Amino acid sequence: MTESHEDNPVDEQLKRLLVEHREAMLRMAGKVGGGLLRHETAEDLVQGAQLHALGVADRFEYVGESAFLGWIRQLIQQHVARRHEYWSAQKRDAGVLLRISAGGDEESEPGGIDISASLTGPATFADRREQILIAMQVLEALSDRDRSIVRCVREGCSTVEIAEELGLGPAAAEKARTRAMNRFKKAFLLLQKRSG
Repeated sequence: MTESHEDNPVDEQLKRLLVEHREAMLRMAGKVGGGLLRHETAEDLVQGAQLHALGVADRFEYVGESAFLGWIRQLIQQHVARRHEYWSAQKRDAGVLLRISAGGDEESEPGGIDISASLTGPATFADRREQILIAMQVLEALSDRDRSIVRCVREGCSTVEIAEELGLGPAAAEKARTRAMNRFKKAFLLLQKRSG
C-alpha cells in the first residue's frame, strides 16, 4: 500500500526560494568562507546551508526578500562556523598524529615522518602546514575502523582500550593498531612524495 504524501506549502516555498537565490548564496559563501575554501568549495558550503535551512523549515516564515536574504546569510555564517570548527579539529588531530608518527610511542615502532618539530623559520612552518594538510587528507581517506584506531592512538589509548573499543582480544587489537598506523604512515609518505 502506498501513501500519498503532500509537501508542506511552506517547505515548497522555501525550496523554491533556495533555488532562486542560489547564486546570491554562492557569493555569500565565497565572502564568508575565507580560508575554509581551501578544503571545501562555495558550492559545498551552500549545499550545507541549504540542508540546514530545510531542516529548520518549521521555523521559516517568508516576510520579504531582504529578510529572507538576511536569514540565509545567517544560516551560511552558522554553517561556515561549524565547518571551521570541524577543520580546526581535523588540523589539531593531524598535528598530534604527526607528532605520534614522527616520535613513535612506547607500544609501536618509531614513526617514519620527520616533521622537523625543533626547527623554526618560514620554510619549516610552511612545510609543517603542508604536512598537516596531507595528514588531514590521509585521515579522511582511511576506513572508518582505521580512522577510529588512529584517533584512539592519538588520544593515548592503550592496546587494551583499543581492544575494548573494537571488541577484540589484545593480540588482535595490537595487530589492528599496527596495521592502521602503518597504513596512515604509508599513505602519508605517498601523498607527501606526490606533493613534493
